[in-house]
Amino acid sequence: MGGATVALLEARMESELASLVRRHGGEPLCVPALREVERDCSAEASSAIDATSRASAVVVLATGVGLARWLTVADGQGRGAELRAGLSRATIVCRGPKPIAVLKREGLAATLRAEPPHTTTELLRALEGVEVRGRDAVVVHDGGAISTVPDALAARGATVYPVRPYTWALPADVGPLRELVAALVAGRVRAVAVTTNLVGQFT
Repeated sequence: MGGATVALLEARMESELASLVRRHGGEPLCVPALREVERDCSAEASSAIDATSRASAVVVLATGVGLARWLTVADGQGRGAELRAGLSRATIVCRGPKPIAVLKREGLAATLRAEPPHTTTELLRALEGVEVRGRDAVVVHDGGAISTVPDALAARGATVYPVRPYTWALPADVGPLRELVAALVAGRVRAVAVTTNLVGQFT
């Protein structure tokens, strides 16, 4: 990259992406564009635990943070062991590596995983091989809570239980984002790495 400045907008991947940019000869400029805000998902979490506890449940995990939050809420309800037991029997389909890491930490494993680059397209493709008609399907959303996957499962005959543990919002301090815009206008930043399709919703 020849020392070019590359702006990074993803907070959770800041250190990984920064290291990647440096390895390729660039200079990272880390300016998180989103933050995670926890939601009260206790009712959703409880219904999803009920569904996961029934036979032949399908659990779709779009996010590691969301899975960890669901487990935490379940623990707070005194149902953590029940959820973990249900997950051990369920067909678990993961969008990317982050929920797989959380499962591994809990002594659990994914049944299927979407292929890179781990977008909704690859997740839907992975789900094509799973018979869902007449089955309960829990979908643990990321902060965007896009309805594409739940709608597709419902259209195929599943009863869908969405869980949205958190939502996305602008950073509490948007000053660094304003400074980034000024740097872009002035030509001081060569590239911007956009790692979520939600950024545009806040412009």
